[in-house]
Amino acid sequence: MDASFALQIASINSKQNNLNPPTTLFEQFIEQSTEKAASTSTSTSTSTSISLININKNNDNEFIKLVWSQKDKAAGIELSQDSLKATYKNLGRSDSETASIRTSKAIPSSSGISYWEITINNTGRDSTISIGFSTSQISLNRLPGWEKNSFGYNGSNGHCCYNQSSNSVYYGHVFKNGDIIGCCVNFIDNYVFYTRNNKVLPNIFTNKFKNVSSIYPMVGIRSKDAEIEANFGQKPFIFDFIEYVKNQRKLMIEEAEKIKLNDSISVCSSGLTGIPSLIVEHLVNNGHVETLQAFIRQAGEGLNRNLSESKENKKEINQIIQRDIESTQLRKKLKNFIILGHIDQALQELTLNFGTDFSYQNESIYFDLLTQKFIELIRVGDFEKAILFGRSELAKFDSIDKHYKQQVQELFSLIAYVDPINSPVAHLLNEKRRFIVALKLNRAIISYLGNDSYSVLEKAMKQIYLIQQETKINNPAESGILPFVNSLPWPNITLNDEKQTK
Repeated sequence: MDASFALQIASINSKQNNLNPPTTLFEQFIEQSTEKAASTSTSTSTSTSISLININKNNDNEFIKLVWSQKDKAAGIELSQDSLKATYKNLGRSDSETASIRTSKAIPSSSGISYWEITINNTGRDSTISIGFSTSQISLNRLPGWEKNSFGYNGSNGHCCYNQSSNSVYYGHVFKNGDIIGCCVNFIDNYVFYTRNNKVLPNIFTNKFKNVSSIYPMVGIRSKDAEIEANFGQKPFIFDFIEYVKNQRKLMIEEAEKIKLNDSISVCSSGLTGIPSLIVEHLVNNGHVETLQAFIRQAGEGLNRNLSESKENKKEINQIIQRDIESTQLRKKLKNFIILGHIDQALQELTLNFGTDFSYQNESIYFDLLTQKFIELIRVGDFEKAILFGRSELAKFDSIDKHYKQQVQELFSLIAYVDPINSPVAHLLNEKRRFIVALKLNRAIISYLGNDSYSVLEKAMKQIYLIQQETKINNPAESGILPFVNSLPWPNITLNDEKQTK
C-alpha cells in the first residue's frame, strides 16, 4: 500500500473511531478538515481535503490546497479571485483560440488515488470544454487529450481523448449547464473514471499513464462565454469519494490476503535465499563495502549452502557476489566524491564506467550533478568560472522543462550577492544537498544496472511503518508493538525540501 494512500485510509478510519487527540500536524489537519466537512454538509459525501492527494507542502512545511495556477494558463482564460473559477474570454472561432489552464501544483503518482470535480457554470456557444490532466510540458493552447501525456473528456462530443486527437473514443454525454464532472485518477491500478452528476462512468485510459510520475489537473476551453468552477476539496464533493477509497482499501486487503509467502523464494541478485540474501542485498544497495565483505567472510560456506551444495552453483554465487562488491565499491567512491564536493571527479568516474549512456537515460540526475558543480564553484568564490559553466552547461536545460529553468534561475541568483552564504538563497549552499545528490545517484545506478533501487529490507521496513501508522489511528493501544519504527524517517528526499533531510 502506498504511503499517502495508507494515510488516506487512516484518516477515513479516524473519523469513525473515538481516538486520542491528534498530536501531529497532519492529524490536526485531518481532524479540522473532517469537522469542517461534517459541519457544512449532512450528506454522506465528505470533503477529501482530509486526504493527502489534495494537499501540497510549501517551503515552510505548511499544507496548501490545489487551485488553478495564475501563471500556467493561456491568455484567453480569466480567473476568479479564489483561483477556482475560470472564464473563457476568446471568441473560440478556431483551434488557435483554444485556452487551457493547469493547477498550481502537481499531484504525484505516489498519492495513490486522486479526485476533483468541475462544475459547468456555462457551456458557452458549443460546449467545447475538455476536462482532464496532463504533465507540465503540454501546450496551454491545446485541449487536454490533444497532446502527448495529456488526457481529456470533451463536452462538445462526449469523447475521451489521450496523447493526440486521433486517439478518441465515445465515452459519455455532452456537457450541459450545471453539470458537475468529476475526474478520478487511480495510480495504483492505472486507470481513470469520470463522474457526471454523481453517476460513475466507465473506466478509461487504462494503463495509458504508467510512466507518468505526476499530473496536473487541467481544463481546456474553446467555447465563447464558457465558464467552469473547480472543487479540489475546498467543499464536499457530490460523489462519495471516501466510500470509493474504502472499497479500494477492502479490495487491496483481500488481494494481499491471497498472497502466500514462500520461504525458498530467492530475493537477492546473488541467488541467495532467506536472511543472508536480505542482508547482502541491503548492504550492496546502500554501499556498505566493508560490512558486506565482513559479513561474507563470517558467513563463509553458510552462504553457499543456503542455495546449493554443487561446486558450480557455489562458483556462480561467488562471482555474482564479487560483482556486487565491485558495484558497491564504485558507488561508494562516487558518493565520497560528491560528499567532498569533487563533482568533476564524480562526473569523470561516471563517464569512465558507463560512458554517456547513463547521463542520457538519467537526465534529472545528470542535471543535479551539474547544479551541484555550479554550487561548489560559488562556494569557493569562483564566480567567473561559475558564470561560464552556467551559460555553457546549465542553460541547455532551459528549453527542456520549465522546472529545470526555474532551478537554473534560482541558482544564478547566487551570483547577485556579494556574500551568498548570508543571502536569501543561502539554503542552496547547504551541504546536505551533497548527501541528497549522492543518494539519488546511488539509487539511479542500481536501477541502471537492472536491480531494484530499494532493498527488500527497506521495502519491508516502510511497509511495517505504514501498518504501524494505521494501527496507531485505528487501535492506539496496539500500536506499541512496533515502537522502534517511530524513529525511522520515510519522506521522499528532494532537493527542494531541506527540512525533510535527516
